[in-house]
Amino acid sequence: MGTRETLEITHQLGERSNISTATGYGTAKKVRKYLYHPDDIKSLKTGTAIYMSKDISEHYIIKVRKGF
Repeated sequence: MGTRETLEITHQLGERSNISTATGYGTAKKVRKYLYHPDDIKSLKTGTAIYMSKDISEHYIIKVRKGF
């Protein structure tokens, strides 16, 4: 199914007197994430599938019915 490029943002927290507060520090980096994780694909039930159209950039989980 592939991956997509996204931005992963982290925030640093500090603790003072048992209270967590933002320090103002963090990172932002480009990462590649699965569109659908392999474990999600593996756990699809019988009769379900993932539809993906690269033409119009759409994707969803669908129910598949057996034809007669």
